[in-house]
Amino acid sequence: MPHSNPKNNSTKYLIMLSVLLAGAMMLFFAKMMHEMVSHMGQMTHHVASMAGDIHDMRSKLNFMSVEVSKIDDSVLEMSNEMTKMQHEISIIQSSISKDISGLNISVEYMSKNVNQMTNLMNVMASDINYATGTFTKPSNLLRNIIR
Repeated sequence: MPHSNPKNNSTKYLIMLSVLLAGAMMLFFAKMMHEMVSHMGQMTHHVASMAGDIHDMRSKLNFMSVEVSKIDDSVLEMSNEMTKMQHEISIIQSSISKDISGLNISVEYMSKNVNQMTNLMNVMASDINYATGTFTKPSNLLRNIIR
């Protein structure tokens, strides 16, 4: 049998230990690479999900933009209508003011006539009272005939 050298044996053990260590490191590296690929796959899934969410958000923002534009148009239309209404109200106020001024002049004229009519009514009441007294009492009737 060949004679083995103790130095040769320790070198063999060191080489075997180095090969085992290198193999373990390779297996550990392979495991780490596998986990990294798995995590990258999960990240790819999450990024795809985020892209879908962003697409949904963009769609909703576009819809909201259209709705806000409609609201802006409605507010502008309401503002225009309010301006028209204010113009119409000013016309109505002017017309009412003219009518009230005319009514005031008419009432003033009528009040003068009512004062004159009051005096005439007093004269008429006195005449009616006199005439009633003349026809209801025979003594007054004779006196008025003689007169």
